[in-house]
Amino acid sequence: MVRLLPRTHRGTCGCCSALAVIITGIVLLLLSFKKISSTEVGLRYNRVAKSLAGSITGPGLHFGPPGFKFVKFPSVYQSRNSGVRCVSNDGLPIFLGITYQFLVNSTDLKLVALQYHDYGKYLLVLDSAAAASCHWACSQFQVGDFQAERLVVQNTTRDRLQANVRPLRAIILDVQLRNVTYPLAWSTAVSLKEQASYDITLASQERDQAISRANGELMLANQNATITIQIAQTQGNVIQAQANYQGQALLTQFRTEADKASQIQQTLNLTTEGLLAYLANRAVGTSTGVLDVAMDAPAQLSYATEL
Repeated sequence: MVRLLPRTHRGTCGCCSALAVIITGIVLLLLSFKKISSTEVGLRYNRVAKSLAGSITGPGLHFGPPGFKFVKFPSVYQSRNSGVRCVSNDGLPIFLGITYQFLVNSTDLKLVALQYHDYGKYLLVLDSAAAASCHWACSQFQVGDFQAERLVVQNTTRDRLQANVRPLRAIILDVQLRNVTYPLAWSTAVSLKEQASYDITLASQERDQAISRANGELMLANQNATITIQIAQTQGNVIQAQANYQGQALLTQFRTEADKASQIQQTLNLTTEGLLAYLANRAVGTSTGVLDVAMDAPAQLSYATEL
């Protein structure tokens, strides 16, 4: 026996079914839209058919079969850090950190997606390639080269990284040495060496300054000596000239007195002893006070008997 539902119950079931269909349609419609940002590209993947599209889809809101998704990769260069503890060519452990900019080649995007499934797993392999490049670069240089030849180390690391990521279909734009940490003992030795070099340079500069000061003092002493010699020569010339003039004056005076004495001797017809007696008498006679006479023995005091 068939039981018929009341008309009101049949209407309610119909409304519920219609509402369920509408909700299901809305959900399926929402699941059919996927968004790709402005810095990404994607490959359409159908989860039901398990198929991956070969063409690249650009940024925007895209419609597809319900449940589909995009395998997304960046469309612009990304910056990523890598750092490892490695051993230098001379056997010293160091920490080498780099920063590099990379981009997955868009022409190989499907091959990359099939091999690595998504961008997250791809980054794990890329990080391993970067670490291997750092280890290789460490082994090519001595520990001092990381400071003295930083640009060479950086370019060598970049070239090695480019070679290592070529199978990953990645393009390396550039590599920067971000951080190099040296062993404490080596850093201490380098600091002491630099301090010693600074001290040597300072001592050399101070020596040059001392030599310059000594040369300046020597030059000043030579100038003072030259001036002193010139002054002495000038004063000597002046004294010599004065002595010459005084000598000539005395000589002239003595000659004048000798001429007068000769005239007196000739006029009075005196001998030499008589002339001396005459001059002595004149000296005594014209003296108004005590007359001091200095003469050596055996000089005589009077020539009166000679007159």
